[in-house]
Amino acid sequence: MRFLCLHGIGTSASIFETQLSTLCYRLGEHHEYEFIEGSLACPPAKGIEEVFGKQDTCYAYFDASVASILKAVHDLAEFLDNYLTCGSGTWTPYSATSATEVCYSVILRPAVGLCRASSR
Repeated sequence: MRFLCLHGIGTSASIFETQLSTLCYRLGEHHEYEFIEGSLACPPAKGIEEVFGKQDTCYAYFDASVASILKAVHDLAEFLDNYLTCGSGTWTPYSATSATEVCYSVILRPAVGLCRASSR
């Protein structure tokens, strides 16, 4: 099984990978995990600095603006399209926070009428 792992707001791909390391180990080596980094730097979430220190930059996939949310949906759709076009199989989304809604909006976009700017 392949897992698309989207970290929470105010964390990072490396922090999320560390948080899931025991689970990934217990599931075994026959799974694939893709940890995607957010593109917007933001303050760390509550408790992150206490556990992981101040050395990591923290990120989010979008801010409160509509343009930022639409860009996050577009970026995720492009990522999924590239992997699916290459015949790499399907993804199981696993997310820590509101990135889940972005992920599902991409998966469900045909059903709810969402569209993204075409770059093709």
